[in-house]
Amino acid sequence: ESTHVPLVIKMPKQTQGVEYTEAVSLLDVYPTITSLCGLPEVPSNEGLSLTPFINNPDFKRNKPAVMTWGYKNHAVRDERYRYIQYRDGSEELYDHNVDPNEHTNLANQSEYKGVIEKLKVWIPTKNRLPYGMEDFKQGDFLEKHLREWEQNDVPDFLS
Repeated sequence: ESTHVPLVIKMPKQTQGVEYTEAVSLLDVYPTITSLCGLPEVPSNEGLSLTPFINNPDFKRNKPAVMTWGYKNHAVRDERYRYIQYRDGSEELYDHNVDPNEHTNLANQSEYKGVIEKLKVWIPTKNRLPYGMEDFKQGDFLEKHLREWEQNDVPDFLS
C-alpha cells in the first residue's frame, strides 16, 4: 500500500477519461511532462514518458515500474506480479491477478522462480545512502524501529 498512489493526467480539451491498470512510477511524471511540452529528453531520467498511454489506450509498457522504499528495499511491478527484495535478502512475490491485496507470498514456491528471475533483473544495482548519511553503520529509520521492537520497546511513532 505504501507504494500505491493514484496518478491522474488530464489533457487540455479532454472530455472523457480512461483508466489504465498498467503499473507506472512517479519517476514517469517528469519525462511525460517534458514529452508533452515538446522539450528534449533528459537521458539521465530513470522514468518513462507516459505519452504513449495518453495517445493509445491499448499501449503496453515494455518495462516494469521500480520502487524503492528506505535504503536498498526495492519492488518491481509488472502487469501481473510484484516482486520485492529487501536489503537483508528476503523476498516477496505476489500475483495480482489472483491476490491483489498481497496476502500470499509466492517467493518460496519453486514454480515462481522464473518469474522472480525475470523481475529481479530490474532491481537497482547502485544504491545511495539516505540524504545526510555518510555511512550505514547506524542504519536508517527501519533499522532503528527494528532495534526498538527487538528490545520490546514501543517505537517512537507508536507512542
